[in-house]
Amino acid sequence: MAIAVGCLALLLAAGSGASGAAVQREVLFAGTPADAWDSGRDAARMTREYARHEVTTTGNALCWRFVSREPPFADLFLRRPIERPFTVLHLRLRNGGGPFRFAVKLVDANGAEYTVPPVALPASDAWQEVRLPWERFAVASWSKDPDGQFNWPARALAIIAFEVEPGQEYELRLAEVTLERPAPQRVRLTRAVMPRSAAAGDTLTVRAVLSPETDYRGSDLAEVLLVQGRSVIARASLPLAKPSDQWRAGERVAAGPARLRVPRFARGGRYGVRVRLGFAEVIGARDKEGTMGEVTVRARRPGRGVAEVKPYRGVPTLFLNGRPNAAMSYMTYNPQAKHFRQFGEAGVHLYSFSATPSEAGYGLARETWVAPDQWDYSQTDERTLLVLENDPEGYFFPRLYLRAPKWWPDAHPEECVTYDPGDGQPIPFLHSEGRQVPSWASEVWRRDTAEALRRYIRHMEQSPWADRVVGYHLASGTTEEWMQWGGNEDQWVDYSRPNLLKFRAWLKEKYGTEAALRQAWGDAAVTFETAAIPTRREREAAALFSLHDPATHQAVIDYTLYTSDLVAETIAYFARVVKEATRREKLVGVFYGYVLQLCAEQRQQNAGHLAMDRVLGCPDVDFITSPTSYAFRAPGSGYSHFMSLTDSVKAHGKLWMDENDIRTWLTPGAVGDWGKTATYEESLGQQRREFANVLANGCGKWWFDMGGGWYDDPRMMAEIGKMRAIADASVAWDRSPVHEVALVVDPRSLAWMRTGNALSGPLLMEQLPQLGRIGAPFGSYLLDDLERIPPHRMYVFASCFAPTAEQRAMIDRVVKCDGRLAVWIHAPGIYRDGRLAPEGMQALTGIRLRLDREEAPLRVAVSGADPLLAGLPAGLTYGPERPFGPVISADDPEATVLGTLTNGRPGLVVRRFEGWTSAYSSAPALPTALLRSLARAAGVHLYTEDDVVVYANRSLLAVNVNEGGPRTIRLPRPARVTELFSGKVLGEGLREFTTEIPATGTLLFHLE
Repeated sequence: MAIAVGCLALLLAAGSGASGAAVQREVLFAGTPADAWDSGRDAARMTREYARHEVTTTGNALCWRFVSREPPFADLFLRRPIERPFTVLHLRLRNGGGPFRFAVKLVDANGAEYTVPPVALPASDAWQEVRLPWERFAVASWSKDPDGQFNWPARALAIIAFEVEPGQEYELRLAEVTLERPAPQRVRLTRAVMPRSAAAGDTLTVRAVLSPETDYRGSDLAEVLLVQGRSVIARASLPLAKPSDQWRAGERVAAGPARLRVPRFARGGRYGVRVRLGFAEVIGARDKEGTMGEVTVRARRPGRGVAEVKPYRGVPTLFLNGRPNAAMSYMTYNPQAKHFRQFGEAGVHLYSFSATPSEAGYGLARETWVAPDQWDYSQTDERTLLVLENDPEGYFFPRLYLRAPKWWPDAHPEECVTYDPGDGQPIPFLHSEGRQVPSWASEVWRRDTAEALRRYIRHMEQSPWADRVVGYHLASGTTEEWMQWGGNEDQWVDYSRPNLLKFRAWLKEKYGTEAALRQAWGDAAVTFETAAIPTRREREAAALFSLHDPATHQAVIDYTLYTSDLVAETIAYFARVVKEATRREKLVGVFYGYVLQLCAEQRQQNAGHLAMDRVLGCPDVDFITSPTSYAFRAPGSGYSHFMSLTDSVKAHGKLWMDENDIRTWLTPGAVGDWGKTATYEESLGQQRREFANVLANGCGKWWFDMGGGWYDDPRMMAEIGKMRAIADASVAWDRSPVHEVALVVDPRSLAWMRTGNALSGPLLMEQLPQLGRIGAPFGSYLLDDLERIPPHRMYVFASCFAPTAEQRAMIDRVVKCDGRLAVWIHAPGIYRDGRLAPEGMQALTGIRLRLDREEAPLRVAVSGADPLLAGLPAGLTYGPERPFGPVISADDPEATVLGTLTNGRPGLVVRRFEGWTSAYSSAPALPTALLRSLARAAGVHLYTEDDVVVYANRSLLAVNVNEGGPRTIRLPRPARVTELFSGKVLGEGLREFTTEIPATGTLLFHLE
């Protein structure tokens, strides 16, 4: 076919192979199916980068339509391995949308990306034949290749659209992708010498004699492969006695010896041994794939491997085979031998990688459940061997994504999620790759996925590496994080039949009688058989600005609470499956509880993360995790915090694992994106601050090398090795919490806030860095756990709008005694017994508060002569300047006014009772200086009076600063003080010391 675009011809016509020479073609893609391609992006990135993105088929061609929001490029991946070199890559395509510059990239076996120079691709009705000679491919400007050569097999191919314009519609159709190679010359394998049996870990010595049928003009690239099924288990170069371009027809050429090492953890059984020689067709004794013969491998016999989390030295601790472990680990979406080897050499021997018992959703792993009765575990085995071959001391916990295999939604369309686009008429929700997804309420999906999960675990438990499996990280939903489907896409779910029926059953369990349901919903006709899921418009509305009035919106409150209960129940269901399948000898972990991150957005109510009490109460969940907060990642001025109430997690005996996905200076993208820095020094500062937070709070973590190579620098790997050594040593120290300030959050109360309200930002997330800089550590807890935790001197109640009668009584018992100070923010106790009850605020706080149904700036000007205000900056004001409603203020003549709102009403007051003190603030985001003054009055030990970040436990103290200089630190008891990053001993028996801290730096002290 003629090439319609001249500029394409200029670039691509060259390099078509030897003139007149016969060629062989391999079809990589023949126009279908569309789901062979993926964007390589999670839902959050898809939402950020695309206003529209569709990958479908039209006729017999792929149809890629998209509208970009911000980046000047788009790409689409075909994740089919290309096993051997080629001479020309062919694409048959048609550009039916806006013009752009077109290119292709290949990802080699080690993750390096190679591409061709992009060329203009104007819109055209004509199909175009694009020919890309291999000689045009070079390392992409955004990638790097340490060994300087393309390593086969290629892992993926991607088509790229450069210079795309935001808002412009693009449409590219692709009918075929093929590879061209010279018609293979035939080379006969006339002799093969190799062992017939071997133990896993042995090295096979392989020799061969090769004889070309014609004078040979092929490649010198010769290797020996150990294969089983579709997987290449190991490979080794095969030395040739003479260069291949000197071979003559019929000549016998010696090859070898090749040293082919059988992986230590290879499964037992028969393996093929093959010779591969460039583009040649090697005719073996058994086939035309160069098979020399078979070797029977005797597998390693695994011992018993037991992983558990149990209390140790003050915090829940990971134990592997009875030994405590610091839980420092490495996770990647891009498994590479080099990086596993680097972390193993740094002493990090715990790993995770993407896998699935069914289908992975984001293109992060190959589908396992390929047909109703067909399973393919080859990639899990490949990735396991990649880990253990590069770190023989390694242990791992695969991240298992639970969705549904590609064929399942077609078989069960009624079990799939639907969403309300805004008109009250639900339509199917399409997840990544344009696929329907199962409703978590579907009993059919649960049953099928549980069986898939059992099969996967059985496959792992019967393997030679069974004793190296620590556990299973279960993932599902939006971005793997158990956020309800549609969360990142702002598509409000789930109106499917299974979810409707389950919601009705939940209502029946909650209310018991239809009379109670009707009273609560204010609907005299509703029944348990007719109750409907509120529409999107109903869920978006609120009668009290940021808050709901149950008299009109109880159905919305109920659905929000139900959604979280559904997510928690689904987690518990599959966690139990894992525990039963592993005889309770392996861990189960999940993402959950993002109450300190999902603020001022609809996911706070829609994601389903408000049922922390249920997940923490699940005996089958061992660790909980989240990415470290995305809110405050800047060096120095930022603040490391976890997305959840981690001190409650620990109080329930569970391990918190921090997912450290802070982008380093080596990460692609703009400086500032996701915390990316410009220099090694800035990245080191971030990594030390994050590590200090993890260690001082008795948590584990993984360095999340998402795209691969984020830490690929000898300086950074040396620092990671140092951090790992510190963490290992710290396991033996007393890591008991020492904080005397408790941040108390009631996640379920957030269901009484309007979906997507903006007030929860300053109420929760923006409060954290202010509280974190008072000079003392603080703990974050569920309201439910007040009697589970040690007494604190100061309690900050951030979102306790709807405490139950039991919770109110617990607050009275725990907080209102022994000289404790309670700080209440905004609308504490405004709901009581299922209704709006402003008088309930005074019953909870001891201060009479007034509710005004209006919007106004929640801005407080601090003033007065009370001792609590001593030393505060003159003219101190705080709180959001934008209007919020309702407005709640103090109206209590017995309370001392410390500050007023812009309307003159008391916005900050304190009332002292016998045995305790109550302080109330109308405005959220109380400033550091005020919080420090309150803490001092409560008798909290302040390690410093400076506005710096402090993390601490019984044996560790971390201080992070923005501005450098000397800092004076006061300890609660005498101690020998050693700064751990430098190893410097500051002194013995110190109660106070002054030390220099560099700008944006973190020091970590061991207190003995």
